[in-house]
Amino acid sequence: MHTQTDIELVRGVLKNNPACEEALYRRYSGPMYRVCQRYAASRAEAEDMLQEGFLRVFADLRHYRGEGSLEGWIRRVVVRAALRWLKQRRRMEFVKIPADHLPAATPETAEAADDWPDDRRLAVQLMQQLPAGYRTVLNLYALEGYSHEEIAGLLGISPGTSRSQLSKARAMLRSPAGTLPDAPGRRRKPHDDQKHTRAMNDDMLNDNALDRWLRDNAGDHREPPAPDGWDTPREAVWTRLRSSLDRRKRRRRAAFLWLVLLAGLFGGATALWYQKVGKFIPASEKHARIAARAETLAGHPATLPA
Repeated sequence: MHTQTDIELVRGVLKNNPACEEALYRRYSGPMYRVCQRYAASRAEAEDMLQEGFLRVFADLRHYRGEGSLEGWIRRVVVRAALRWLKQRRRMEFVKIPADHLPAATPETAEAADDWPDDRRLAVQLMQQLPAGYRTVLNLYALEGYSHEEIAGLLGISPGTSRSQLSKARAMLRSPAGTLPDAPGRRRKPHDDQKHTRAMNDDMLNDNALDRWLRDNAGDHREPPAPDGWDTPREAVWTRLRSSLDRRKRRRRAAFLWLVLLAGLFGGATALWYQKVGKFIPASEKHARIAARAETLAGHPATLPA
């Protein structure tokens, strides 16, 4: 069976081919869903972000020029859609919490896939428990690689606010230290598996080490697909996304038909108006009028050039 290349999928999507739209979604919705989970506080929010992100992907795909990887381009579109989703719902508030009053980020109430490795599930759960402003800046800086100046431009804040939010996010992940795996004072469970935990020593208190731990565990990882190449959350999102795409296509067709109708009505009305006020005159009638006028002025019949 022929596996379509990214360029073939892009061309098919631009031709409104539903099979190519689904194939593109199936290929990239997995890593994009994991990106959305890092920006969201729950699975429901992540699914909404994923839907908004792919709606924007399909709408803007005509701007993709084939420069760089398609996955990288889709990722940037989805990240911006997630940021827009947070702004529109006023979820992204840049709170100022004194350093000595920072609550602990705990994974007990956060949501993540049950079949993920322990460290990865823990990293995503901890990030989901951060305030939205902390979580967003931490994602953009530590995992997406944006500078504080770029983050300031994306979020409409100052670079100083970005640095402050990042510092508070790191402090919240460390307070208490037991929120990270194998930290001093963490109560280990009898079934904890050493291969799924990473010793937290004094090095983990270093910013670079903490960011590296987050990238290793909360960053994007290629996973083997589910047996049917699908999973329940992404399938649910695709069902809603398919309906939205169909509605968008119907609206575009209706708008096009209205434009054609209005153009026809305007053209017909313009022709009638010209004919009524004498501006629109057939060529034969123009020639007859010119000949009659010349005959009147010269006193003899006029001849028209062939």
